[in-house]
Amino acid sequence: MENKNNYYSNTRLEIFDLIPKKNDQNILEVGCGYGYTLKKLKEDGYASFTMGIEKKKQCEKKALGHNIDQFICDDVENLKNKIDKTFDVILFLDVLEHLVDPWNVLNKLVLLLKSDGIIIICIPNIRNFSILKKLFFKGRWDYEESGILDRTHLRFFTNSSFKDDLIKHLPNSKIVKILRNYDDMSLFKKCLKNIPIFHELFICQFVYKIKII
Repeated sequence: MENKNNYYSNTRLEIFDLIPKKNDQNILEVGCGYGYTLKKLKEDGYASFTMGIEKKKQCEKKALGHNIDQFICDDVENLKNKIDKTFDVILFLDVLEHLVDPWNVLNKLVLLLKSDGIIIICIPNIRNFSILKKLFFKGRWDYEESGILDRTHLRFFTNSSFKDDLIKHLPNSKIVKILRNYDDMSLFKKCLKNIPIFHELFICQFVYKIKII
């Protein structure tokens, strides 16, 4: 999970391997912050056109300075701007958990996806051991400034619940690849994660690559 200070300025390098490297692509990022990820994608030959949606007005000047072609300052759940382009890649990187109705947003924006396009979604794993340990042994569910229990999170997902919801709300979708980001682990945790029943307990975040079929 991202530190709160990095929410707007982090470059999400872990997603690059999931994106075809074609320099004629259009890429849309929802919740683009200062646009560092879009900037890097364009510099490295993954896109010719980039668009970012970000409701924080203070991000606009810096994002446009990072060579984003179009910046939409708006709440993605109540978009007033009409988007008249289609996209090869749409990014939701630590965004869905902040939305009142993430599935409604996905259903709307998937209409902007080209027939062979992909969606990349990153979500925190509420089944993480650090959360379960506090809940089981201490009876605590404490919101924090950043991380899995970020106080601005409105939705919580496990791998199974996300997949079930995806099929329910986007029945034509198919997960073609999943990356799992792990917390820094002790030797004990590294051994435990190799046991199937414990595997997901030490994952802090899931990264999904999705196609619409």
